[in-house]
Amino acid sequence: MLRDLCLAELARARGTADPDAWVMVVRGWSMLGRSYPAGYAYWREAETALTAGDLTRAGSAARSAWQSTNPLPAGPLRSEIEAMARRARIPLDPEPPEPADDTAGPAARPFGLTARELEVLCLLCLGRTNREIATELFITERTAGVHVSNLLRKMAASNRNAAASMTHRLRICIDRDSG
Repeated sequence: MLRDLCLAELARARGTADPDAWVMVVRGWSMLGRSYPAGYAYWREAETALTAGDLTRAGSAARSAWQSTNPLPAGPLRSEIEAMARRARIPLDPEPPEPADDTAGPAARPFGLTARELEVLCLLCLGRTNREIATELFITERTAGVHVSNLLRKMAASNRNAAASMTHRLRICIDRDSG
């Protein structure tokens, strides 16, 4: 099992990660009844499945990671799992979401930005390129560019720096999970 973990981590470090390698690690930790390392392995399986474009598998692994860490004091790991799921738009909770509160709409989404445009904006403020935004949000580089163009238009910002400056002045991305 530790050998499988080392091989999976080595492949991840080399950028050749395979979700199947993480399945072996999950099995090993699960057989030993070790929920935390099994949750970590499920999380890595979900990440590699997302990278491979398998959203169904990624969703299943992400939910397993989240559920296996639920009863544990695993705040940092759960935060990473939840952030990945949010970026990839994977629902973790099997219960249907609560209806949106219409009164929070304008304050939560300045300039009429969509939730995804807000995510892109916060990454833009961190100096991310379209390629980096695309990688982090599991979208194409072209889609990231469209989101950037749309938010610049909505904010009436002439360029990325102007949008970032306005965002910092208005404290839009404060307390948002943006990497």
